[in-house]
Amino acid sequence: MLTNNRQLRIVLKSFIKTAHRVDVTPSHRAAATNAICSILEVQNNGHLQDVFQGEDLPLQAFDVVFDRSDVAKGKSMRQLLLALINVTKHQEPILKHRLVNTLLLRTFSIICRQSDQVKGKAALQVLSTFLSQGLIGIEQLAREFSDFETNGSEASSVEQIQQLLQRLFSWVDNRDTARVASHTILICVREWNALKFTDGKGQVPKGLPIWVHPLIRSIQEHPEALQEFKNQVFPQLFAINAADYLAFLEHLGLQEVHRQDHGSVSNLTSEKEIILYASLQVGKETGLVADTGEFSEPSVSYRLLLMLHLEPFKCGRRIETDKQTIRIQDVMLTKLLSHSSQTIRLAGLSLIVSSTSVTRPLTRNGLNSIKRNLYHLFAETDPNVRGDTFRFMQQLIDRMHAAMAYLHKTIARSTTAGASALPSTTNTLDTILHTHWAFMQWLLRFLSAGLRPGASYQRHLCSLKVLLTIAQSGIDTSIPAQHLSKHSLRQIKWPSQLSIFTPWIERSLLDLTMDAFDDVRSLAGTLLHMNRHLQASTNVRAYRTSTIFAKASESSHIDLVRFISRAEEIMLSSSRADHADGVSRTYALLFQQAKDQEDDSTVMTKLGIVRHLRNFLENTIEIAEKDLHEAIHRFPIHGTLASIR
Repeated sequence: MLTNNRQLRIVLKSFIKTAHRVDVTPSHRAAATNAICSILEVQNNGHLQDVFQGEDLPLQAFDVVFDRSDVAKGKSMRQLLLALINVTKHQEPILKHRLVNTLLLRTFSIICRQSDQVKGKAALQVLSTFLSQGLIGIEQLAREFSDFETNGSEASSVEQIQQLLQRLFSWVDNRDTARVASHTILICVREWNALKFTDGKGQVPKGLPIWVHPLIRSIQEHPEALQEFKNQVFPQLFAINAADYLAFLEHLGLQEVHRQDHGSVSNLTSEKEIILYASLQVGKETGLVADTGEFSEPSVSYRLLLMLHLEPFKCGRRIETDKQTIRIQDVMLTKLLSHSSQTIRLAGLSLIVSSTSVTRPLTRNGLNSIKRNLYHLFAETDPNVRGDTFRFMQQLIDRMHAAMAYLHKTIARSTTAGASALPSTTNTLDTILHTHWAFMQWLLRFLSAGLRPGASYQRHLCSLKVLLTIAQSGIDTSIPAQHLSKHSLRQIKWPSQLSIFTPWIERSLLDLTMDAFDDVRSLAGTLLHMNRHLQASTNVRAYRTSTIFAKASESSHIDLVRFISRAEEIMLSSSRADHADGVSRTYALLFQQAKDQEDDSTVMTKLGIVRHLRNFLENTIEIAEKDLHEAIHRFPIHGTLASIR
């Protein structure tokens, strides 16, 4: 038996040494770790105790996890870690205690140092696995960490766990370790809550959750990491206990904010205010927060409103709570869109448009607030803020689509069922549907105004992106199916149709193909390719003879050929690359509209377009042979070459 144990130790050491080497491939390392796991799993616990006598062999195996997790396959490292912990759990108490303490000291030294992100991620994984597998309890872990960090200073159990959470929250600042740090934090909080439930100990003063103060301090120390906290920590942490979430909001000043009149300035510090609204935003997206608003008259059926996910308006109360949801009146959220802070403005927009139920209609105050504030939201100079604004506008359009379809279906169902007992209810649903449709009509007018030539780059870009989203939603039946989004191709249809490509929008889009910014030109070209009504003149004499932009053709749509004539004159006079790119994009539109016949007597055939461009290029070459200076300054060819390409 001793010989067998000695041989097994030699084999294990060989595999551990291979797995720890730097110069092996991930597949080779995974094979070595799989071999270690296989040996540890097939041997009985008594036999393994003899093999793992002493600390050197298990510590060497744990070194593989600490030092090589960044270059190894994740699944193999997790299997190795679980196998090692399972073996450690069945060691003799003295050896187990000594081994766990040694591993904890190494883990704490990595976590507190924060200089090695790679080992930090591995240390956090080890710590979370220790807790989840029951190798160590949360109280013992917090006590050991407090002794390590404070050199044995006296501290209560609450202070000890808060010290540990404070250190764990500091790892959320790094994107590479944010997820594993969040996972470790959640395990610690759940273990602590379970401990309080079983023995009633560890109550925090003023009833605050154990994680509140460490979380606030961490965000105040690293305000730039708020987005990582919103993405990785807040959703799972708030979902653990709705009462703890409400206590957190009240600690941040929720009641103080909503006791103020509309439009007044908050007395909170800016940091806490930003954390509050970021937390509300996450709560709204996860269903912990809901907004209430008044759409209906007092005689409307309460039951039908609940079926539509609408809560009746209750006068005199701005915040209502139950066991799972915090309900806030929409008038308290609409003022956020005009706040001086970019973060709070985005949080306000998210609170208005987000919902766990996509078929839930928006409140009247929410729609009116978007109308009042969308103008300055589209003027944001920060590209990240513009990106978030566009993402929320996409959510708004998707929700409008689903809510209007659901309202229309409900009204039709109640009408066919002869629901004459509730005429005011049907009228109210019609009013809600009309309000949403009127908003979509207003939004199209707003976006068309944002395409005007004198508008800023930010307004052009935001208007084009949102207009493209609306066009892809299927609200305009004239747009071919290949240009629609996957969501719009489903059975959910708009209850009414809206014509997007008006003569004004067509002209504005054509003008924007000559814009100085490439992304504006690209978006404008994409939208024009979706317009099957875009007309092109069949009169070849109109080509290259008209120097003005036609207002509209007989079909009330812009004439492409006349626009190309004007665009080419601008390109030839300016010699600018953006104008040349605009001409080439417009030629692509003309080529798309052209016929496939081989007649080249008109530019309205594809062959005629190509021959026209070739002739222009040949004429330019002839001019260059005679007078190169004139050809360079009066006949630049990069627009023609781009059009041919």
